[in-house]
Amino acid sequence: MNRGPVGGPGYLWETWETIANMKNSPYIRSGRTGLIAPCTPSITEIMETLTEGDIPNYQRLETILLVEDSEDLSRSLSMRLSSEAYNVVPAFDGIDGLEKAEQFDPDLVIVDLGLPRMDGLKLLHSMRSLPGMGDVPTMVVTGSRDSCLEDRAWKYGVVRYFQKPVRQKHIVEAVGEVLRGH
Repeated sequence: MNRGPVGGPGYLWETWETIANMKNSPYIRSGRTGLIAPCTPSITEIMETLTEGDIPNYQRLETILLVEDSEDLSRSLSMRLSSEAYNVVPAFDGIDGLEKAEQFDPDLVIVDLGLPRMDGLKLLHSMRSLPGMGDVPTMVVTGSRDSCLEDRAWKYGVVRYFQKPVRQKHIVEAVGEVLRGH
C-alpha cells in the first residue's frame, strides 16, 4: 500500500491485483490502481500544513521535559502526562536533558537525581545558567533517601520533591498545580 498522488494525503491506494475481485467497483481507476478508502493523515502531515491561525481556539501545549533514566517510568509517566494534554519531551541522562532544555524551552522540568553521564543536581545547576531557564519550575522524582541531596535540590529552586516509589497520580496533580501557579 502507498499514498496515491491523485487522492493526496489521507487516501490509500493498492494495486489492481489486490482488488481484482471488485468488478464494477466505482473505486477502480485505469485498471491498475484503485482508491481503497480514506484514512486519517498522520499528525506530521497535519502539523506541516497548519499554523496557529488555522486552528480555532488554538492553545499551545505546555511542554514538560522529563529527565528520567528508567525507560519504563519515563514511558508510563510520559503517557500519563500526554493524556492530560501536555507535550512531554523525554531525556534519559543528564547531558541529554541539558541539550533538550536548550532545544525545547520547557515550561516545567521533572528530574531524577540519579542520572547517568551527569547527575540530577549538576543538571539542575547547569539548567539554571541557560538563558530563559532560571525561572522554569523544576520537580524532582528520585529513589534517593539522602536528606543532604534533598536539601541541595531545594536550594536549586525545586518546587516539588517526590521519593520513589510515588503514585503517578500525585506527580500529575503536582504538575497541574505548579503550571497553574498554585
